Amino acid sequence: MTYKAREEIAINNLEELLSIVDKKAKKNKKCYYSYKSSIIDYSFLTKKFNLKNCKTELTYGNIISFIKFDFMLTQDENTYIISEPNQYGYVAASLNINNNYVLLKLFANSVNDDGTYKSKSLKNLTNNNFVVIDIETTGLDFLNDDIIQIAIYKNENEKYVRYLPLKKKKTNEAFYINKINDKILENTNALSQNEVNDLITKFDLENIPLVYWSGKNQFDRNFLEIYFSEHNLNGLEKLTFYNGKNLLKKISKKIAISKSKDDIADAYGISTKNSHEAISDCIIEKQIIDNLLNENYTPLLTLDKFNNSEIINKIKELFNLREYHADEIKTIYENFCYYLMAKNGKIYFDYDKPHRTRGKEWIDIHHIDETTIDDIANRTRLAIESKDKITLKELKPYNKANRLVYANKIEHFILHCLIALYNIANGRHTIFGGVHWQFGAILHMQTALLKDSDKLYEIQKHKELLFNQITFDEIIDIYSTILVLERNHSIEERFEFYKLNEYKYDENKFNKIISIIKSNIKNKQ
Repeated sequence: MTYKAREEIAINNLEELLSIVDKKAKKNKKCYYSYKSSIIDYSFLTKKFNLKNCKTELTYGNIISFIKFDFMLTQDENTYIISEPNQYGYVAASLNINNNYVLLKLFANSVNDDGTYKSKSLKNLTNNNFVVIDIETTGLDFLNDDIIQIAIYKNENEKYVRYLPLKKKKTNEAFYINKINDKILENTNALSQNEVNDLITKFDLENIPLVYWSGKNQFDRNFLEIYFSEHNLNGLEKLTFYNGKNLLKKISKKIAISKSKDDIADAYGISTKNSHEAISDCIIEKQIIDNLLNENYTPLLTLDKFNNSEIINKIKELFNLREYHADEIKTIYENFCYYLMAKNGKIYFDYDKPHRTRGKEWIDIHHIDETTIDDIANRTRLAIESKDKITLKELKPYNKANRLVYANKIEHFILHCLIALYNIANGRHTIFGGVHWQFGAILHMQTALLKDSDKLYEIQKHKELLFNQITFDEIIDIYSTILVLERNHSIEERFEFYKLNEYKYDENKFNKIISIIKSNIKNKQ
């Protein structure tokens, strides 16, 4: 079922928009409204209508959209929905909305390309003329989570840090990251207007930039914007924010800007011992930014210097052999895991606890010990869902952070191919699911017909960067080897792993790849 808009009105004021919505809804009109807004307006809507369980997501182009369908309100038997435009019909049908409904579409204003909050030149961003800000929160959702610590740092003599009380959450759900327990937050007070005024004066924030370190979601800035709105504080409009991570863009072709702050700090020899504590993070970020402003890029170049490495060449050679020895395969597998630890960065939290995923970077978490016990991730997920403490205890040693590694889909494919070879060398001949799931992801990236709004679009656009160590033809050849070794190598039987029905794809390109695999299998038998 699809609903088309009868009427579209662009409004510049949120109060005016809601007033018109009320009038139209009372006349049983089906309407569609477009409104240019800021993140503060989402906070306003949440408070005005006491909306619950709303989530936001920052998509490409800095457009913020609501992604939870239960973000809705029924008032005078008229239903208001805030959702993504391409989901309007689905939501209306799911909620059995037939007559009275209003569709309200909200776009956030894009930030400037340089990441500033105001249009202001950053020529004065020098080592001695900026301050760093960092916050700790109860979670990642700036509408529903609390800021519980804030720090501002210029140097050891000019710094500020303090805790803030819980308001939206009953407990700090991010304790496993920031180690801030609820007791510390008791008897704390919210920021006052006088305190904000004093901070602006003390750090001269009307004249020098306030620098934070964030990805595309402008994390700290969005949280502060909501906090100021909810506490009726003024002064944010006087500040200039700058995302320090943008300084990496100068060398983004030489290193991956997806590297974590801690990885970059490690490369510079900066201690990360107290990372994820607001003032400590400020000090770490200040040192990183100082290095970047001084164009000290050399230490960072080692982060991604892995092309044509010895371990990759050994892997390629291994799949051309006719005989496989388990000990040799396991050594290559373990060396590849250590290689990926250095290349993709550390994992700081155990897998059976809330852990940091990097799906938008096409990066997974892989369990190193899958040569010992298989399907650890799925077993852990099921044990958590069923609260199976016995299984979780058995899996605990394999879920430790130091037994995990980040790997992009291509690297993850190679890891599972090595595990498959290891199993074959030990006499285990079966269908190796992990190999096919990962190859399916690679097929998706290669053949999917994507729009610029799709999460995989940017990855597909720059896919040549993923094949700088191993080519797609080499991946097809390795996959063909696995299919032959499985002894039951009907490509059609593997389609369930490729998830072809979940996306539109280039059938000619896909059929050509399948044809090459079949030809390879014939030659390898």
